[in-house]
Amino acid sequence: MGKRNEILRALEVRHTANSSKIEAIKEVFSPYRKTAQRIAPREWLCFYTTGYFSKNISVKDIPSELSERYKETARDQVVGSLKSWVSNKKNEIVPLIIKSSLEEQVKIDLLYINKYEKWFVPGEVQTPVFKDGKKVKDEEGNIIYRTILEETRKLARLLFKQACRRHRKPSFKHINLTLDAKGGQDRKGR
Repeated sequence: MGKRNEILRALEVRHTANSSKIEAIKEVFSPYRKTAQRIAPREWLCFYTTGYFSKNISVKDIPSELSERYKETARDQVVGSLKSWVSNKKNEIVPLIIKSSLEEQVKIDLLYINKYEKWFVPGEVQTPVFKDGKKVKDEEGNIIYRTILEETRKLARLLFKQACRRHRKPSFKHINLTLDAKGGQDRKGR
């Protein structure tokens, strides 16, 4: 389990595992947490360069005694946690935008960027044109889009960073092991 005694929390579940299987699961906790801590910076880099977290980032080159299946399970859990954390930040940004004294169109653009989490998406961000609450279409029936100004995108990134400063990013030092069909078979990938 490790050099020091750690408190592990888990739901009590009926099982038929013998004591050696339970010990094998306990031995995985520490490497699993270390692996999750190594995965998180890669996911943040992906988020800041592409605008999204990715469950497709390769984890094969991450040093760990865990099998590839466990590393992929850890990556999926890290991505889920980071998406949840970003979603909470997104919810904190909305009142800041609504209560601001910005022009109405800038507020709408900021809310659009925030809703679709496009703070760090490279290239232009397009938003549909609205008139009387409905999307405007051309003669062929296609929705008309317009580009959001770069100044507005910079402001959206500043608001996101401000919301992020209020709380620490997840550290994954105490992440709980997720056993699923993919990772619950073996530890060495035999």
